[in-house]
Amino acid sequence: MEADRGGNANSGCPPGHCKQPNLPGGSDVDAKGWVTAICVGTVGWFLLTGCGASNQKAAPDRAGAARPSMPARLSREARGAKVFAASCASCHGAKAQGTASAPPLKTANLLHRFGSEAKLREFIAHNMPASNPGSLSAAQASDVSWYVWKLAGGR
Repeated sequence: MEADRGGNANSGCPPGHCKQPNLPGGSDVDAKGWVTAICVGTVGWFLLTGCGASNQKAAPDRAGAARPSMPARLSREARGAKVFAASCASCHGAKAQGTASAPPLKTANLLHRFGSEAKLREFIAHNMPASNPGSLSAAQASDVSWYVWKLAGGR
């Protein structure tokens, strides 16, 4: 089947609909080719520039303040350590040794008190940090509870 006046007989397009005449270089390319070229070029640009990989925005907490987001490529231990340093160390000490205002966390007593990392996570999610209870995201509470559980000797 042959198309007349630039139509595409295979697609059922009316004459002149699927052709872009008088393009630079004097070639005629069908519209589907242009869409494909634009899509491939856009995806290639994102891959080459790493667009979005380093432009993470801060996630708002429940009070509306922005918290820095953490790259997913960090290990759970590293993410938990960062959350601990930012949200827990001021009361529990930099090494979870405890202070006058908060108990030590690097102790087997923590394991006995909570019995599981899941129960510790639930407690942290609802009650910590003491200065702003419930302000940690679910991911932050999970990472820091895992980190503290490991500090205390949990497996």
